[in-house]
Amino acid sequence: MEGFISFASTPHVGSEVSRVCSQEVEKILDRYCWYILKAVMSYQELKCRMEQCNNPVVVEMQLVRFKRVLRDIKERLGVEVDDVVSVVEKHYRERSTSSKIEANEAMKRLVMRIVEEIVKRVCFEER
Repeated sequence: MEGFISFASTPHVGSEVSRVCSQEVEKILDRYCWYILKAVMSYQELKCRMEQCNNPVVVEMQLVRFKRVLRDIKERLGVEVDDVVSVVEKHYRERSTSSKIEANEAMKRLVMRIVEEIVKRVCFEER
């Protein structure tokens, strides 16, 4: 990844083992960050559609896409998402300021869970 700080380039790391580990870490970071980006972008698109689109079918389709992204995160990363889906669906039904705040907080918790998984994989798993 261009512009990414490689662990292999740090002064105290230089062995072939360290270089291989840093490549594995970069792959983990790339994969998990991709899913964070997908989840946040899909949620933002849903919020925009809810606020700006008059066609309920279009909004419903975006909700389905959002739920598919979260299902992928659960299946592929092993991160719990059911509570987030539930809160976002509640916001979809209610469309109130308080439900929007709850949904935003739920998305923040999801990002934190994914980051937690990154830390577990990078710091505590044997490679």
